[in-house]
Amino acid sequence: MALLIVPSFQDQKKKSSGGGGFSDGGVRSQRLSLSAATTEVGPPPGNAWSGFGGQEGEEQPSVQAINFATNAGCVVNEYFVSADGTERKTGETQVDKYFPDVVTPAAVKACSPYLQGGGILAYPNKLRYRLTLGSVGSIPDTALPTGRVLLHFDVAEFDMPKDQEPD
Repeated sequence: MALLIVPSFQDQKKKSSGGGGFSDGGVRSQRLSLSAATTEVGPPPGNAWSGFGGQEGEEQPSVQAINFATNAGCVVNEYFVSADGTERKTGETQVDKYFPDVVTPAAVKACSPYLQGGGILAYPNKLRYRLTLGSVGSIPDTALPTGRVLLHFDVAEFDMPKDQEPD
């Protein structure tokens, strides 16, 4: 039996106010299920998000898709959604199916070309994710995964300057 380990962390540090306790260090963590339906994430009013981590193989990427399904791979499509609702595709990532009896690193992939490329996501803009059919080599999958495809979404959160907030 194989074991899939998915690291998750919070950047804990002492509060700068000196009042004791811990701060989350400005790290926002979300875990969302992906499907053919739209999944959106975006910062709250007055905030902006940026990615952290490096390219695959160097450091833990900020945003990952994890396919726990054993029946099919998939493609995770990422879109940047502007304040007026228009979307622009920023990239796509092939995520292979999970094989429970072998190590399957291809079932865990960095999937935010926008944040990995240094993009800053400021309110009211959002990122939109949607699954489409994947393939194994040149053989296309005929169904979407029936198991969970998890979006492991960790970003650095910071306040926007007052003069840059939308009216």
